[in-house]
Amino acid sequence: MVLGRVERGACIGAVAAGTLLRPWMIWRFGVSSDEPQHLHVVWGWTHGLLPYRDVFDNHAPLFHVLSIPGLLAVGERPDAVLWMRLFMLPLWVACLLLTMQIGRRLFGPRVACWSTVLAGLFSPFFFCSLEYRPDTLWTVLWLGAVAIAVREPLTPRWGLAIGLVLGTAVAVSLKTIVMLLAIIAATAATLLLAPAARRPWRRILVTGAAAAAGVVVVPGCVMVYFAARGALGPLLYGTVWHNLLPGLPQANRDRLHLVALALVPIAWMAARRVARDAPTELGLRRAFLVLLTAAYAIVLLGGWPLVTRQDMLPLIPLAAIAVTALVELALAGRRLLAPLFALAAALEIAFVLGNRSVRFAEARQAVAFEADVLSLAAPGEPVLDLKGDTVFRPRSIYWVLESITRERLRRGLVADDFAEHLAGTRTCVVAGKVDTLPPRTLGWVRFHYLPVARHPGAGSVLAAGVRFDPAHGGFDVGVPATYALVGPDGTPHGLLDERPYEGPRRLTAGWHTYRAASDDDRVALLWAPALAREFSPFDDTGGWR
Repeated sequence: MVLGRVERGACIGAVAAGTLLRPWMIWRFGVSSDEPQHLHVVWGWTHGLLPYRDVFDNHAPLFHVLSIPGLLAVGERPDAVLWMRLFMLPLWVACLLLTMQIGRRLFGPRVACWSTVLAGLFSPFFFCSLEYRPDTLWTVLWLGAVAIAVREPLTPRWGLAIGLVLGTAVAVSLKTIVMLLAIIAATAATLLLAPAARRPWRRILVTGAAAAAGVVVVPGCVMVYFAARGALGPLLYGTVWHNLLPGLPQANRDRLHLVALALVPIAWMAARRVARDAPTELGLRRAFLVLLTAAYAIVLLGGWPLVTRQDMLPLIPLAAIAVTALVELALAGRRLLAPLFALAAALEIAFVLGNRSVRFAEARQAVAFEADVLSLAAPGEPVLDLKGDTVFRPRSIYWVLESITRERLRRGLVADDFAEHLAGTRTCVVAGKVDTLPPRTLGWVRFHYLPVARHPGAGSVLAAGVRFDPAHGGFDVGVPATYALVGPDGTPHGLLDERPYEGPRRLTAGWHTYRAASDDDRVALLWAPALAREFSPFDDTGGWR
């Protein structure tokens, strides 16, 4: 059917509103811990480091490689993550255009327009695709493959194209295996819906073989590149073996399995409903779309070891098409259909505008945190952070402390020897949410570092040093470096290692003595460059940070 001018205008206005809101929200929506992790890998590329070998990563490399020109243009600045989010805007637009194309090809202009609006403005999709992460590019490639798959006729040439697109998706995320399994399952289920005499087994097999050939091209090129640099083993470990950890903790796992199980009969009934409302070929393609949507959800929720919110990005546009189409079929010919869709879009915009992170401009916390770290640690000085939070500084340990690594630490598959690395690399700065460090490392950090800045939501910034009671006669140094003594009211005047303290001094690791002057009531030892860069363990009132 042809959309009326008012309905078409409402769709265009809703998408335009979302498009105008996104650049503003880039600078307000809170920064996920994944975003600086991805950008740190890109920074490694720009500094001649080879990911997996020199910089830990458990993601496929293509997104990071494509981001290199963007980071070179943005530069090493505290708000670089937010600037890199700008590159997500065209990817979000590409998702909407592909959603519209799929919806128009299968169900017509109304489903195409409203499913595009409802998918693009759906709060989880809107904000997750706003973040700097490879999953948005991955979703674009997925929707591109689906757009090809639902065309008619589907020839081996187009099967090869699907394979090339999905192979590119593999080079963006190894989670593409969920997509491949979903396509196989949806294809088989769709064939069961076709009349027995009209099941195109031969065409499906030939097209599938062409697709399989296409899938291996881009991943094969990636493997050749790393093999030529002697890093095939680290590549395979980071992208495959590290992530293959049975029994990963997953919240509500039983509930996810029940949802996956419940989707099987619902998807089958919905597919039969959309199939019988159109000529055979079109009906089967519509059924394929519904079954593909359900199959992705079933494989993800029922079989994937760790489900995250970004894993849902490829599902949302297809679900929007399927749900919008089913609603249109159920309410065909009724005038309330367009107002119902418009109301849903208005509610979505309200949820977007009411987002707590946006209202409190939580992105500013990440920028302030990054600014402090870049001021405290000079270029080239190592920093201990959890996942590359500080982006533009080398990390003192290889491992990224994301959920899978933390579980490997808990099981003893990775050694918690990070304290030795801190001393060995003479790391004088620790940054981020340090309370989530492994227990042994956390204890060592709390004993040998002092908070010099705190940023709610982003974490703390700590410099090497120790807070001690002058009456106890001394203190223990963990990281050999140049230190200064500092008090809330100025420089102490006692005896450090039996010599009058007159300024910063190079100290070795181990015990050092301090004999307080009469006016020394509270004293701290702090990494001297931190003090020179105007950081202090005391706040403005003279209390400890």
